[in-house]
Amino acid sequence: MRSLKIQFSHPVKGIIQMFTGLNHKASYSFEADSLNKDFLEVPLDRFKKGKYMLFFEWEHDGLPFLYKTAILVQ
Repeated sequence: MRSLKIQFSHPVKGIIQMFTGLNHKASYSFEADSLNKDFLEVPLDRFKKGKYMLFFEWEHDGLPFLYKTAILVQ
């Protein structure tokens, strides 16, 4: 199973959106939960090959956070 592992300093739960083009419409959007661990593992098997911009939004201690990165699914 292919996956993307993202390390955090605390457990996280939020929404992941992945974009593949410039149309500003998410190709994939789903809830993600680290299940009380300090990392989030995102399975990549359901994604088509290509470049994506990944956005992950969550709250911690009442503050909003946004993590974004470019990834290549092969």
